[in-house]
Amino acid sequence: VEWSLERFNDGKNFTLAVDTDVLQFNQPVPRLQAIHGTDSSDWQLIFDPLDRDDIGNLTCRLTDTNLRDVYLTRFLNVISEPVVLESSTKDIEVNEGDTVTLICNAQGYPTPNIEWQKADAQPLSLGHIRQVGSQLHLYQVTSRDSGIYKCLASNLVGFGSEWTLKLSVR
Repeated sequence: VEWSLERFNDGKNFTLAVDTDVLQFNQPVPRLQAIHGTDSSDWQLIFDPLDRDDIGNLTCRLTDTNLRDVYLTRFLNVISEPVVLESSTKDIEVNEGDTVTLICNAQGYPTPNIEWQKADAQPLSLGHIRQVGSQLHLYQVTSRDSGIYKCLASNLVGFGSEWTLKLSVR
């Protein structure tokens, strides 16, 4: 029995053969284990812990009694709470009258919903502010737009991390 996983997030592959150590990039991977049932011919592949990057095509290869290889491939999806990424917009200083786009990059499965809030509780529904997906567009900013903005990411799994940045209008 042999398993292989083609990971989608980072493009890296690994193979697990029952009669060898688990190898990932020629290094042992202690978090994976193959188990053979004592009362049956079932085999199990255990991920402990399962990582959000393990998403991909998981293939099991068996050799039957006629020495033919039999393959079974299933898509492995990893459900995870959202994480706001460091590549999101950081503190920014702009001139009055500028147009600014704040970006909140988040990952998770299912795809996170993004909500922008201003820390001083002022509504973001003003005519010159518009959220499109993970981006918050502020058109012709004024000093009233200065302040702390929060990006909140959530999905069916729960609320993930949040991202805070300071917008300064001079």
